[in-house]
Amino acid sequence: MNLNNKPLRNRILAGTAAVALSIGLASCSQAEDAASEATSAAGSATSAAGSAVSSATSSMGSESSSSEAASETASDGTGAGAETTEVEAADGSMLMLPTDVVIAAENAEFTVPEKSEEGPNGELLVTYPEGYIVNSEEGSTQPLVGKIAETWINGGGFSSEFGVPTAPEKETDNGWTQSFTKAVINWISDGSGNFTAEVLPIP
Repeated sequence: MNLNNKPLRNRILAGTAAVALSIGLASCSQAEDAASEATSAAGSATSAAGSAVSSATSSMGSESSSSEAASETASDGTGAGAETTEVEAADGSMLMLPTDVVIAAENAEFTVPEKSEEGPNGELLVTYPEGYIVNSEEGSTQPLVGKIAETWINGGGFSSEFGVPTAPEKETDNGWTQSFTKAVINWISDGSGNFTAEVLPIP
């Protein structure tokens, strides 16, 4: 074939250029489609990651709320909702005690608890070498020591006619006194060095 024929050659070149342009356009179109698909995939991945973060944050928030709700306790330190603290007893065992009891024992300068006993109405009597801590709804958390504690224990404790202590023991001119829900117990001197228990019922 004679390519010296200029019109024919121009037509052939034009056709070749058209084919090349078509191929180029097709390649550009494919590239654009690929880029679009990649952008779409990246957008989907970003959206999924955002959803995962949102879900995790929501879950953490729920767990935090649950934890905060579980830590809320009764203010009087008694009952099933009272805040508790685990302490080691004298025999090496672990006791779960109301935190108010632990604080009251520290304030009274008691050392290591020996045992814990529950009363008939959910009260708690914790024994220490130095005395007792009584925890109850009626009297809150009070220390019991010395002869007044002995009088209360020997009189029946939680089942006694005295009730439960409502305040710590106080020193008087001739001895000590302590208030209970049903009585006042005094440990007083008769003036000659002898002390006796005096119980004054509360009407």
